[in-house]
Amino acid sequence: ELGHAAAANYFGIGTREISLLPIGGIALLERLPQRPLAEFFIAVAGPLVNFLIATILFLPARDALNSGMIKAIESINGHNFIVNVFMVNLTMGVFNLIPAFPMDGGRVLRSVLSIKLDRLQATRIAARTGQILAVIAVMISVFTNQQVVSNPGLLLISLFIFYSAQAELQSFIYWSTLDGHIAREVTMKEFGEVDSSDKLSKAVQSLLSGSHHSFVVFSQETAVGTLSRSDIIQGLAQSGTDALVGDSMHKGVPTIPDDMPLEKAYNVVMESNERPVVVTSSGEMIGVIDADNLLEFIMTRQAISRRR
Repeated sequence: ELGHAAAANYFGIGTREISLLPIGGIALLERLPQRPLAEFFIAVAGPLVNFLIATILFLPARDALNSGMIKAIESINGHNFIVNVFMVNLTMGVFNLIPAFPMDGGRVLRSVLSIKLDRLQATRIAARTGQILAVIAVMISVFTNQQVVSNPGLLLISLFIFYSAQAELQSFIYWSTLDGHIAREVTMKEFGEVDSSDKLSKAVQSLLSGSHHSFVVFSQETAVGTLSRSDIIQGLAQSGTDALVGDSMHKGVPTIPDDMPLEKAYNVVMESNERPVVVTSSGEMIGVIDADNLLEFIMTRQAISRRR
């Protein structure tokens, strides 16, 4: 995963986080690489690190095997540790190059297809290829030695690939819908607002009588925080209707410029956790964006695209 992150950094793409899971790791990039060549090198960087480690350990592992000291490597111990590290890296490098999206090999396949095809079409082909390979892996196990029962790891990995491919495809559809648009296009000029000195009862009334599920909190005409539906419910449970909005609000206001690319604004909105994001122009607030109107924008754009 550090190999992916280093390659992405070379192409000017930051890495938000690296998650390590029981069945693998995920380097979450700040954005998708625009060019197929960049995606190709970022994708292969991970397996290349595995092959590099395996190459470095090849001679020590060969000597350990030839010494006759190692009769089995089912368990890891001081005698066979180097051999295990060599085998794990070699296996991971080969396995990750299988063209099963969203694994590295699938991303390599998409980058190659993107040279001639539309990016969305290339993603669809790569995702479907990954799902087909996942189904084939399970079927082979079932109809040969029923290894899927004795080796649940294969089933787990196959299911992970199948559903992750669909999730990645849906995520890319969202991204391709947002591509080329800016925050100003989806900014809501009318939005819910309350004062920090208001009682929660007023926020409840606004919540029930209107269409807004989240609010910008003002103090002396300055935005000082946000109030989501969850904040209101939690405040009512803890302090009752006479509590002040300022005591239940989420302090600080996430802010983006109106010319920010919408795919970047999408990340900010999703991280705001149901709270509105303030949109500014020349430092002045012109409206807000929340998850609901972003989803509505995606749905309407997709409907127009299908119609065309």
